[in-house]
Amino acid sequence: MLRAFVAVICLLQIACAATSTTPERKKRSTLHTQIGTSLLKNGKLPEALGELRKAIELDNDNPIAHNNIALVYLFRDRLESAEKHLNRALRLQPNYTEAKNNLGRVYIESKKLREAIDVLEEATEDLTYTEPQKTYGNLSLAYFEMGDTNSALKYIEKSLNFDRNRCVSLNLYGRILYRKKLYQPASASFDLAIDKCVEQPFAEPHYFSGLSHLKAGNKELAITRFEETAKLFPTSKYGRQAQVALRKIK
Repeated sequence: MLRAFVAVICLLQIACAATSTTPERKKRSTLHTQIGTSLLKNGKLPEALGELRKAIELDNDNPIAHNNIALVYLFRDRLESAEKHLNRALRLQPNYTEAKNNLGRVYIESKKLREAIDVLEEATEDLTYTEPQKTYGNLSLAYFEMGDTNSALKYIEKSLNFDRNRCVSLNLYGRILYRKKLYQPASASFDLAIDKCVEQPFAEPHYFSGLSHLKAGNKELAITRFEETAKLFPTSKYGRQAQVALRKIK
């Protein structure tokens, strides 16, 4: 669920809160944070968790370590732990926009949608944040989950204005259009998402591309997408649903 949500984390950031931790411990904490972040980027979650725990043990006032360990917990569906560490990061560094964005995502996964919208709207006020497409994408997702497709559409368009090739935004754009019963443009957005997600493919755009093509009257294209979904993601929820759809069509 969370593939579409991996952040690019700056390794050069340092904790700025004043603590009684010795300079040597701070230095070692920063090193373990850097190692843990690199492991996180490469998908090595258990190893990343170990390094980031060491970083926090050495310096509990290291906001970067708290933010990054929260991402590990988020990817492992430990939402309470993720929320705790992100709140700690923001107490240490209240203007930490990346942590606000990540907290918004945790709130979405926890179904705390109003809280998600509040913290994400606050994050959009930081004009120095270099990845606003993530914040607007998360805002769109929060409104989508609330059933407000008009607001969801507004924010996903803002996300795509900053990055036209962001595959998770293209997928969500397709989901919004599909919900609005705009099946032809939805299928185009899903197909583009598939092309842009080649490095980190996931089942959802493949499956919903099939549904959109089917609703738009393109039966052969729908069959192709459903077969693709079933083959590439056989054990996933959408892989199983694609197999059911194929049996019904054929």
